[in-house]
This record gives sequence, structure tokens and C-alpha cells, in this order.
Amino acid sequence: MRIFHSWFQVRLTVCAMAVLCAWSSTAQSADRPAKFAVASTQVQALGIQTVPLQTQQTQNQAHADSVQTSYPAQVVIPPTATQVISSPVNGMVSQLWVQTNDSVRAGTPLVRIASAEFGQQQLHLLQASTRTSLTAQASQREQALYAEGLIAQRRVQEAQAAMMDADAALLQAKAALRLMGMSSASIDKVLASGKPQDSLLLTAPQAGVVTDMAVKPGQRVDPSTALLHLVQTGTLWLEIQVPVAEGARWLPGTQLNVQGRSVTAKILSRSAMVDAGS
Repeated sequence: MRIFHSWFQVRLTVCAMAVLCAWSSTAQSADRPAKFAVASTQVQALGIQTVPLQTQQTQNQAHADSVQTSYPAQVVIPPTATQVISSPVNGMVSQLWVQTNDSVRAGTPLVRIASAEFGQQQLHLLQASTRTSLTAQASQREQALYAEGLIAQRRVQEAQAAMMDADAALLQAKAALRLMGMSSASIDKVLASGKPQDSLLLTAPQAGVVTDMAVKPGQRVDPSTALLHLVQTGTLWLEIQVPVAEGARWLPGTQLNVQGRSVTAKILSRSAMVDAGS
């Protein structure tokens, strides 16, 4: 009983001292001024931050218009930024000028294809060019004879129609070669020399990065064969996995900050699909 009584008195003494200290601290604080200065170094060391007061409505609006959480994102290439370079003719890959991840400019050589079909189309070009020259000469001759009254006007009209057909065939032959990837300068060179080229050189239609190199030298290809992909990296997309409960806050047009980069992103669309794995 004495032990218990002694412990009880000690606890009471401690409580009384605590009350006395609290009263003393309150009395001293009443004597102190309500404002006091704090050095900026102390504010920075303590991590104190100040913000202007806002009403509850302003706070709710700011919270609704911004996303305060962070989620991982995957960088993807927009579908419109990828171009497939395929073989326009039947032939064999004789040379590769680029490799995967190479950056190229517009007009950079990519692949050279040896093709008999390509040579045949150039032969059609030369034949159409020869026929155009002959029909033009024939039309001039018929017009001269008609002017002298030696032939009927019908022959002049027939010569002009034949010349127009030859011109159309020449334009079609040039268009077919351009669709095969032959440049206008190369077409004019073939017409001037009269010698067809034995291979077709495919060049980059635009600047970009080479990806998915799908062929090797010596491989046979046809118009359905994809040789490589050319990607423009000027604009990239981010695919963000957001919990379903947070989906309503991620509205199209919302501005986002990309951590680790001095760039901002804008939400383009929101998918209604849910990832089964997460």
C-alpha cells in the first residue's frame, strides 16, 4: 500500500508541474508581441511555403481543372507519322543504303532493286517517245499538204488525232515510271540517252528515321513486299494508363506536364477500353 501511495503522489506532482508549466508558458506568450520576424534563411531551412488564401469554390475549381497525380506513360508514334516503303516492282534487292535507326533526309537513297519489269517499262517510254516524234512530223506534213490543196482536211484531222494519242501514251509511260519511284530527272536522262537503266533506286520521300528494315541484299521482292518503315519523330504521343476511378478527370484538351522534360502535353482523346491486365 505504501508503494502504491508513493507512486500516486509522484504522478500527481508531475501533473501539477505540467499544469504550472503550461500556465507559465501562456502567461509569457501573452506578454510577447503578436508578430515577429523570421529570417529568410530560417524559412528556407524549415521548408516553409506560403500561398495566397483561396475560397473553397476556387480551390475546388483548381482541383477539378488540374491533375495533381503522376502516372507512367509509354511513348508511341502517331499513325500518320509512319510511312511504309514498299517495292513498286518485281525484282531483287541488290543494295541497301541505310540501316535501322538511321536518320535520313528527303531524297536520301534507301534501296536499290534490280528488275526486268522496270527495264520493260522504260522500253515502253522510249517507244512512246519515238511514236510522239513521228506523229508530230506526220501532222506537220499533212498540214503543209492541206495548205497547198493536195489532200483533204480529213487527213489533217486524223494526223492530229494520232499525235494526241501518242502524247497521251508518253505521259502515261512517264507516270508509270514515277509511280515505280523513278525521278523526273532520271526519266529525262533515259529519254535523252535512249538507254534504259538496269536497276531502280528508291529514295526517301521525306525526312525521318528508318525502322523495321525487313529485307536483305539478294532477297526477291514484289509490289506487296514492305522494305522498311520511315518514321517522323517531330511529334510523339503518350499513352497513359489511368485508374478507372480517375478517368473522369482526364478530359480532352487538358494540359499535362511531362516530368523530366521541359515540355507540356495536351490530352487528345480518352479511350473507353479497360486494360484487363491491370
